[in-house]
Amino acid sequence: MKQQLIGGLIVLFVIGISCMQEQKAAVVVDEHWGDDSATRDIKDVQTILPQDGDVELVESSCTPCHSLRYIEMQPQLTRKSWEKIVDKMVHSYGAPVRDSVSQQHIVDYLYSIRGKEG
Repeated sequence: MKQQLIGGLIVLFVIGISCMQEQKAAVVVDEHWGDDSATRDIKDVQTILPQDGDVELVESSCTPCHSLRYIEMQPQLTRKSWEKIVDKMVHSYGAPVRDSVSQQHIVDYLYSIRGKEG
């Protein structure tokens, strides 16, 4: 339980920092881009979340502060953990979520793609 809490806090810290800094990293282009010696700006790397449920709400609510890659990189978390993270994004970092119903839809979507029982 303590490890999950620490892990969740680390996730929140990383996401929070990303809201305050411009991403300047570059990534190595691998074979599927056709040139393994080139580099590409991180802004050119696109993440496509599973296109079901409230994916559009998640994309519009989360991308003002961080890329969708941050969602894709998260470990599987319990529903309670996702609720805490989304609440923190809304109330501490100002994620543009209209109301508590929208917030719950975001939690439901995140849990559906990156959730675990617990």
